[in-house]
Parts: sequence; C-alpha cells; structure tokens
Amino acid sequence: MSDSEKTVLIVDDDVSFLSEMMELLRDFGYHALGASSSRQALALARKSRPDIILLDLKLGATSGFQLALQLRHLPETAAVPIIGMTGYFNVGTCGRMISHCRIDACLQKPMRPREVVEAIEQATVAAPAAALTTDHTNGRGS
Repeated sequence: MSDSEKTVLIVDDDVSFLSEMMELLRDFGYHALGASSSRQALALARKSRPDIILLDLKLGATSGFQLALQLRHLPETAAVPIIGMTGYFNVGTCGRMISHCRIDACLQKPMRPREVVEAIEQATVAAPAAALTTDHTNGRGS
C-alpha cells in the first residue's frame, strides 16, 4: 500500500497542532483526517475506516486512553493501529495503560516529522499480520 492510499485519523484537542499535523501528513502523501474531540473521532473512525489513528492521550472530557478502549470495541477500528501522542504523560511511566488500552506505539511531543512518518510506516506494516489473527467479532486476538 502506498502512502497516498493510507488514511490517517489524527485526534487532538489542540486545534493548531491538529491542523499542523494534518498538513504535515498530507505533505508526505497521506490522506489525513482530523478530529478535535472523542465524539468526532468515533464518528469519523466509523465512517472513514482509517488505516491508522494518531491519538492524543490527554484529550478534553474523555482521555485518549478511554477513547482508545472505545475504538478497540468498534468492529470498524478493533484492528486499526493506534499511535498515542503525548506531551503531558511520560511514556515510560504510563506503559501499563498503553498496554491495557492496546495502543500500538507512543510518541512523546514535540515530535520530529520523520519520527511520525516512521511510526506510521512501522505500525501499518505490522497491522496486516496482526489483522490475520484478530477475531473481529469481539476485537481480541485469537
């Protein structure tokens, strides 16, 4: 799958960061979609069926961890790779929550553009193999 065929859903309540990230990924050839709330993210994820989700772990009313769990319970997104993004949490100290919520990778803000693209590529290359072992009726691996 070429970069231009990959749809990336970016979820962040910081609208300027969201806009910059969408522009960056479009410059790299991705189809970038943005959501600034959990509600928007869930609706857009169901509708667009993204290839990968970049998720801010500290959202407004619903945390990124809670949203990740909700996404894992939707048939449309159960097997979609999720990359957490955070400038608030220390990635090393929230490893248990990342694992519990089945977040595939986590990036510490601020991030370099190449770092984001490499994380997307790694997650989307690994995703097809993981999807083969996923039971889509309940979203858990077999």
